[in-house]
Amino acid sequence: MIKSVKRLGAAVLSAVMMLTAVATPLGDNLPTVRESTSLTAGAAISASKWGTAITNKNDSRVSSALNNITSQQKNISSTVQSGKSVKDMIYYLVFESEYAVYGGKTIPNNHCNANADGGQWLDTFAEETVYGYKINMASKRRGCFWYAGYISNIIYGKDGAGDSNSANIICRNGGLTSSSLKSFITKYLQAGEHIRMVSSSNSSHSVSYISYDANGFYYLDYLGYKNENAGLRYITYDKFVSVVNSYSYKVYVYNANTAENNSSTPTPSQSVTDHYKLTSPDGYQTIRKEASTNSANLGSINAGNIVCVTKYSSDNKWGYLTYNGVSGWIRLYYVEKTGSTHSYGSWYTKTSATCTSGGTEERKCSCGATESRSTSALGHNYGSTYFEADHPHKYAHLCQRCGYKEFTGGNLAIYEKCDICYNENLPSKPCLNISSNGFKESDNVSFTWDPTDKTTHYNLTVEVLSGDEYKTVCRQTYVNSGFQATFGKGQYRAVLDSYNSNMFHQYTSDWRDWVHNSSDYVYFDIECAHEFLEEVVSPTYDNEGYTLHTCTKCGYSYKDNYTPALKLTELTGVKVKTQGTNSLTLAWDKNANAKGYIIEQYKGGKWTQIAKTSSNTAVTYTVNRLAADTTYTFRIKAYVISGESEIYGDYVRIAGKTRIANVASFKGSAVSASAVKLDWSKNDKATGYVIEQYKGGKWTAIATTKNNTTLTFTVKGLADDTAYSFRIKSYRTVNGVTDFSEYTSVKAKTLLGNVKTFTATATGTTAIKLDWSKNNKATAYVIEQYRGGKWTVLATTKNNTTLTFTVKGLAEGTAYSFRIKSFRKTGSTTDFSEYTAIKAATLLDSVSNLKVTSVTGSWITLEWAKNDKATGYAIEQYKGGKWTVIATTKNNTTLKFTVKGLKNDTTYSFRIRAYKTAGASNVYSDYVRIAGKTRIPNVAKFTGSAVSASAVKLDWSKNDKATGYVIEQYKGGKWTAIATTKNNTTLTFTVKGLAKGTTYSFRIKSFRKTGSTIEFSEYASVKAATDK
Repeated sequence: MIKSVKRLGAAVLSAVMMLTAVATPLGDNLPTVRESTSLTAGAAISASKWGTAITNKNDSRVSSALNNITSQQKNISSTVQSGKSVKDMIYYLVFESEYAVYGGKTIPNNHCNANADGGQWLDTFAEETVYGYKINMASKRRGCFWYAGYISNIIYGKDGAGDSNSANIICRNGGLTSSSLKSFITKYLQAGEHIRMVSSSNSSHSVSYISYDANGFYYLDYLGYKNENAGLRYITYDKFVSVVNSYSYKVYVYNANTAENNSSTPTPSQSVTDHYKLTSPDGYQTIRKEASTNSANLGSINAGNIVCVTKYSSDNKWGYLTYNGVSGWIRLYYVEKTGSTHSYGSWYTKTSATCTSGGTEERKCSCGATESRSTSALGHNYGSTYFEADHPHKYAHLCQRCGYKEFTGGNLAIYEKCDICYNENLPSKPCLNISSNGFKESDNVSFTWDPTDKTTHYNLTVEVLSGDEYKTVCRQTYVNSGFQATFGKGQYRAVLDSYNSNMFHQYTSDWRDWVHNSSDYVYFDIECAHEFLEEVVSPTYDNEGYTLHTCTKCGYSYKDNYTPALKLTELTGVKVKTQGTNSLTLAWDKNANAKGYIIEQYKGGKWTQIAKTSSNTAVTYTVNRLAADTTYTFRIKAYVISGESEIYGDYVRIAGKTRIANVASFKGSAVSASAVKLDWSKNDKATGYVIEQYKGGKWTAIATTKNNTTLTFTVKGLADDTAYSFRIKSYRTVNGVTDFSEYTSVKAKTLLGNVKTFTATATGTTAIKLDWSKNNKATAYVIEQYRGGKWTVLATTKNNTTLTFTVKGLAEGTAYSFRIKSFRKTGSTTDFSEYTAIKAATLLDSVSNLKVTSVTGSWITLEWAKNDKATGYAIEQYKGGKWTVIATTKNNTTLKFTVKGLKNDTTYSFRIRAYKTAGASNVYSDYVRIAGKTRIPNVAKFTGSAVSASAVKLDWSKNDKATGYVIEQYKGGKWTAIATTKNNTTLTFTVKGLAKGTTYSFRIKSFRKTGSTIEFSEYASVKAATDK
């Protein structure tokens, strides 16, 4: 019984959705409602909470709650802010917002008053800008109400109309049924709308509706007590209705989504005999005087009844009817049309007719409509009985139906048959009072009564219970009140009769034969004057404890000071410890008082025991032979042996889901000394795969595929001749939730490493020398040559220290392919490395007769002899610290090349080699080198001028790099030296003996003498004419 409810506040659905067995803000004497089981994926929920909290993000009910939103929305797009998806917005509130259900933060301390009970006072609860809405809440506002309003505003931009709109009332003062609640939710509620509950004492709570299923609905709730999170919860229709009705709640909706109002209201037809079934969610409909919620209330009709509407309001929202004699209007929002007309049953008696008054008959239609009619009075049925006596009153008739007597006057022979005379002299029934100081064996027992009228004396009888019957111990007649006596230990009863000796009594004259009913007696017990011996009995698991008091005189005993029987506490820490593809391992905390544990599985529609332990230290159990990717439900309880009985603790339920199946096959194979190829079969149920390698003392992911059709992966950068461990798991992502399979492992070893270096050098026109580095892990090496369209073994060494091999007998200027592999022999097993290949060509004959044929101050001309086997020649110059190709001929007939753009007085180095094109590659000869030097510079200026009719004067500028100058004149068809200076300071020369008025050609070159070497510059020319 609820003695008081101070303030329900913001406990989960206030008493509607959270009643706990611990101290709560619900009030002092609120009854505890306890759910013995709670179902989640991978973790147990304490049975002390009610209105099931869904705490695991991977719980299948999370996706059910969200996926149901879209299919259950009606006429909603116009009311959602910016046309955003309601499902996306709810997903955001559940998973991503500041106060998300999963991964979210608790409400900060400065937002709660820790001393408050229930819905905490919040300062600034939330500032949410992700969906374009911001709430700034003033100080001192209740958390649950504003949290629900916050969600409505995020989705709809408003909280909507509340109690003022009677269409939004789910129920008033309780009276709710599961069917009417479900009908209201499925027809009118939208995700994110605000449900408000207010009790008769004005305690209240708010939650945010999400979606429904066949048995209940999901909602978001802000508990707000001691910094708890907002939560996603589920409650059945039956449980919600039970508590709402217990506390006479009014439940209504803040109708934020106005677009859906009454969308399923039936459209009336023109018939005046339409039948409707009432579906009012609050359990009844009000009959109004007029078609308006403001008109007078004439009565009510319970939900579920069938009514007949005879006319409709102009807006077709009200219907006129007659119900139980009351005619008026009902709203058509909460009705379902049945489409039938009146079908009356048989007439039945409503009020029976009597001898003197008529009765009524009724018949009913299946819709609840009734018809009635009146029936006539029956009249007296006297029969043939007559009475006669000596008395002033005489009656001749007695009605056999109603007992009415018709008096006619006359004499009566039997006095008491006149009811008038008998009743006038009948004494009143006395009231017996029994009292005592202690009702003990030595105490007086007093019997008293108040005098009654028409009484001449009283008869008192006292009886004691002996065996199965009472026996008389005292029987006395008294004129006045009052009698005392003492009695021995026993159970007694007493009866007092009044008597009028002046009338002829209806009983016999012997009052001792009077007959009494048990209700006529007054009962009392006389107790032993006990002397008790006390014994304290301790509680056991199957019996409560108590103090036993035994009287040493009479053996009477009684018990008090009861203590509860010992009880095994509910298991804690119940969880799914590990998940396999075909197994689940359950774990729980040790119960120190238990003998062991019983594990049961729900299968085949019932609970089946699958294990029973005989020790309380075994706190894990693995369930095998399960199907992959399947959710299983288990329950576990502790037990203890008390005497010959087993005593059990409460069950704790838990659900676990096996992993998805992994790939059927997984293998690894070496593809090189540094790489391993992993291959696996396709998993049709997977989204992709995760491949891991064991390295550095731990498993590290090295690849994640984005689809399930990628079935191979090559691991590179590995060490040669080394075994590696790899593993793979499948994964599947659905609606943002990812499930993984178990791992499948494999080991794979890289190939033996080959030699680090392998080179080929042509040693002539018919031989190539192969060289390689030592492989310390190898026994020896195999050398092969590609010829005749296949690889042929040239040599196999006998050890790993032989590091060279010369291939002879080859053709001049020809390219060849060679390869080498290492091998290691261990007993009868031989391991081979990969091949390392190389190409090389024999040399061509070198270029012959290379020479410098001409030079100037800026160019040098090279010439050489033809190589008939060559395709062409490559000429290189050494400059900038390296050899640079400056020309490549495309034939072997171009046998000279002039290098231009050189500096004077400078030595240059050149080299040339012949090449032969074979396919896409070239074969070269050895280089032949040569050096050439450009000439020294000449004078910068050289002029000629006439000095007479027979002489010309030549002038030039000084050449600091020259020793002297040579001057030449063109005559007689050739150039002839006419002067050579002995120094570089002589800068003029006059040519005489010339013909008058004649033009002559002259040239000059500088020379430099170094020891016995003389170097010349190029010539500088000029023409000059003598005077006429």
